[in-house]
Order: sequence, then C-alpha cells, then structure tokens
Amino acid sequence: MPEIAEIETLVRQLRSTIVGKEIVDAYCRQPRMLNLPLDEFRQRVRGRVQAVERRAKHAILAIDGRALWLHLGLNGVVRYLPRPAGDAPPGTCGLLFADGSLLYLDKMFMGQAHLLTEHESQARSQEFGPDPLSPAFTLDRLRAILRAHPTLTLKALLMDQRLIAGIGNTYSDEILLVARLHPARRAGTLTPAEQERLYQAIQTVLREAVEAGGTPDYEDLAGQPGRYRLKVHGQERCGLCGGPVERLKFGGRTAYYCPACQGQA
Repeated sequence: MPEIAEIETLVRQLRSTIVGKEIVDAYCRQPRMLNLPLDEFRQRVRGRVQAVERRAKHAILAIDGRALWLHLGLNGVVRYLPRPAGDAPPGTCGLLFADGSLLYLDKMFMGQAHLLTEHESQARSQEFGPDPLSPAFTLDRLRAILRAHPTLTLKALLMDQRLIAGIGNTYSDEILLVARLHPARRAGTLTPAEQERLYQAIQTVLREAVEAGGTPDYEDLAGQPGRYRLKVHGQERCGLCGGPVERLKFGGRTAYYCPACQGQA
C-alpha cells in the first residue's frame, strides 16, 4: 500500500502539473470508490484546482471550496496524460481538464475518491495524528505519544493513523530496524535514548524515502518506479548486518525484523 513517502512524491508532482487547471468532467468505472452518486460527483467535482496537499496517506485536491481526497488503496497508481490517445479513457477513474489533458487512477483495489466540503475536509483531517514530516512533529511530541500509550507495541503505535499520520506496514519495519528496536517492544519501556533513536529513525527513513520517490513497487505520475531500497520489510537478509530476517504477526499484518540488530521484545 502506498504510504507517506509515495503519496508525498505524488503530491509534489501533482502540484507542478495540475494546479491552476480547470476540471470539466470526470468518469469512474468503480462507483463504489466514490462517496457520491456518479452523476453528482461529475457535477460537483468541476472547478479549478487551487492546491494539492497531503494528509496521512491521502492526496487532497483543493477545488474551488471543495476537497477531493484520493486514497490509492493497496496498489493504486495515478497517471497524467497531456494528450490522451484513443476513444476510451484509461484507468478506473479520471479527471478531464479544460486544456484536454487527463489525470486518471488505476489498479484502485480498495481505493477512494471522496469529494468533501471544506467543513467535511477539515473534520476528516482532525481524525489523524501529527504528520511525521512536519515541523510540529518534534522529539517532545513523540515522547508525549509514547507516554500516552505505554502498552502499545512500537509496530502498532507507528501504524496507528490517529497517533502518527502516514506510516504503514512497510515504513514502520524500516524505521524500527534503523532505530534498532524490536517491533513488539512496548512504548512505555523505551529509555530516553531509545526514544531519541526512534525519532531520528523516523526522520531519516521517511526523508530518504521521499527523496528516492518511494519504494520500487510504486510508480510515480510518469510511471517511474521509486528508488528507495528496503532493508528489512519483505527481505530475507538484513540490509544493515546481512543476518536473517524473521517475521511476526500483528493482527492481520506481518512485521519483518532482524533479531541481530533489533534484539528482543
């Protein structure tokens, strides 16, 4: 599933591509992705794209007082075509612009395209915790989150969107490896030095991943894969020490970790 680094990459590309363009129509072959009936969605989504922002794992298009929240689901992709070819529009859903260009979404299993009012958008934004890439996410803020949830495992805490927005299964594993902390450690057991290691790992991993355009299984607006090389998630050998990687089940999720680097819970 695309996470914070992949969506941040997408948002930065969308800002330089579609801001200022006027949406004149839309289509969707999977209406269950929408929060409105298709005809109403097509009518209300029309307008000029004023800005593109990110909240957690969502890309948000600000359109003349409304907000289109896009969630890519498990493996969705977004593409931009300056001049679409052929009669049949591509992808699952798409936005058509006045200049003839097209933005479309594809492979949207469990994806969403929800058009909200400003008030609804602000309310939804409040459902998420602080963004780990924002200046507001300080070491003190992380320490407060850890103190408030002492019995949560570090894996669960990092993935809880109400506590920290945008980190999922992939980057939580990568962060904990770099921090050299076991995924099943309880938040309340960390020493001040370990808390600082965790904070620095969050910053390092996420900023490097954004700089690399996300992981190789994600493709950006132009279809180019990301370049961030995973060190532990989905791997057989640890990218830090070369030792064997083990797995743990957390509910329906699998955590990958290196016993040599991350010790015991």
